[in-house]
Amino acid sequence: MPSYIASTQRIKLARKGDYFEREFIFNTLNLNGKSAKCQVRTEPGGTLLLEFSTANSRIIISGTSLKLVCPADEFNLSPGEYAYDIQVFTSAADVATLITGTFEVIDETTT
Repeated sequence: MPSYIASTQRIKLARKGDYFEREFIFNTLNLNGKSAKCQVRTEPGGTLLLEFSTANSRIIISGTSLKLVCPADEFNLSPGEYAYDIQVFTSAADVATLITGTFEVIDETTT
């Protein structure tokens, strides 16, 4: 896979306790046949809080689309701002970080 400069994307207003879904479109990159992983951490290199991946079915890839999904009963991060990135790969030696940024979680009103 070629080397890419990661795009910085801020995920805002993800509500604790709600179903979470966010789609990213890569206009010139076909992702079919690739795997992906996204980790949400307290800070870069910090404690792992949530993981999305094609292996755990929390990342869905279709053509140029990559979608992060998490059921409401598993989206229980405390309100705050976290770090995340998305890596796409075909093997352990063929990895590209495509997106990096912050992941904001807000509190639920109705519990």
